[in-house]
Amino acid sequence: MLLPVLMIACASPAINDPQDAFSETKISQEPNPGTSSQNELERALEDQVVQLELEKRILELEAQLSQTKDSNSLNLIDHSAITESPELHSKTDIIEPTFDAYYQEQHEPSGEQPTIDSDTPSYFASTSNILSEAARLEGGNLISKGWNSPTKIETTYMLASDLSSDSLQEVKRGIDVVEDYLGIYGPYKVYIVGTDEKEAEIMAEDYCEWAYDRQDFSHCMNDQGVAIKEIAHYKGANAFAQHSHHLEKPNQSFVIGNPLQIGVGFGSKVAAHETVHIYQNAHHVYRFDPETHQSLNYDSLPRWLEEGSAEFLALYLSDKEGWVSFRQMMEEAMGAVHELRGEYPQLSIRDLHDEESTYATEKVCDYCVGRLQYEFGQWATALLVAKSSIDILYKDFIQEMHLVGRDSAFKQYFGLTMEEFYSEFESFLEQDIDAQMRILPK
Repeated sequence: MLLPVLMIACASPAINDPQDAFSETKISQEPNPGTSSQNELERALEDQVVQLELEKRILELEAQLSQTKDSNSLNLIDHSAITESPELHSKTDIIEPTFDAYYQEQHEPSGEQPTIDSDTPSYFASTSNILSEAARLEGGNLISKGWNSPTKIETTYMLASDLSSDSLQEVKRGIDVVEDYLGIYGPYKVYIVGTDEKEAEIMAEDYCEWAYDRQDFSHCMNDQGVAIKEIAHYKGANAFAQHSHHLEKPNQSFVIGNPLQIGVGFGSKVAAHETVHIYQNAHHVYRFDPETHQSLNYDSLPRWLEEGSAEFLALYLSDKEGWVSFRQMMEEAMGAVHELRGEYPQLSIRDLHDEESTYATEKVCDYCVGRLQYEFGQWATALLVAKSSIDILYKDFIQEMHLVGRDSAFKQYFGLTMEEFYSEFESFLEQDIDAQMRILPK
């Protein structure tokens, strides 16, 4: 049954062992539910508080944007209904899947670090007074499985046989250029989908067996499996990354359709962008606190930096290879930034600081979120690089956030708090384009 699909296995023999590819551990991040009615009541109250905070934030944004709308004679409802165009993703419609995640690795940052008791694992070095014991144990378990460490297992590719080897090379070279710079994280499996719907069904089944445990196979087939089949049906060029950190043996995945349809060079850039996401997610360790049943932002990237840094590095490395023009794409992105600022001057990357603010912004202006996380994010990343370096941002800050936390690491490596950076970035956007372009690395 698998004969029509071409498997390109660049991995070591271990990756082909079914026991390495599959897991019996449930991927769901849900905690074990409590049995007492008191616990259920507490969680219900917590949910109500979160909902009230979101509603408050939405009302604040609506008030801000209402003032902007009145001064610019714009219809907010019309803008919120606009479907995001490919230009928002620098020529590519990138799907962010439901189960997307983040980043991490064991590197000692520069500077003095807090000390802990000698019997505490080293990866808890500076979290003992910040994270709960349960959160530290859960994150430490992920670290112990090698989630945030480079792997020697080479990336494996599954290519639909209705696509030529040129499609494989278009994707592979984009992944190679990122892995050469940042290392290989995984095991990492790439699915290159064509237009044959029967083969897409086979690839969807393989993907769901790889990225999910067996008891969640049906859920995957009805979710991301459908997305894979729709790529073939609509002859699309969509792409998404998956980060299966909850498996007993965690792995990473990337799906892309018809890469040459995007355009030679741009297909490689998209593959590079998603592989940066693989790296980012490998360095996000402390995701959930079993004691409080809360998701953690301790070492997660805000949306503007997650997407902005992925696109920035993908463009920069692609330019070095001669695939796309980094400076041209960045200049086009700044044009989009000024366009949105003219329509909604009250919005900024501050409105994508966390999932709550992103959700609130999306409720008010869904169209705006795409611009803020990509074009605004690319230029915010450029400003961070100008204040440090590419290596410091990607190889120090992202890798070491789990040691001191995102906010402390941000201050350590960039010299100011995130709130201070938001203000500085707003001032930077007031400069002329020539001054803005001058901060870009060569």
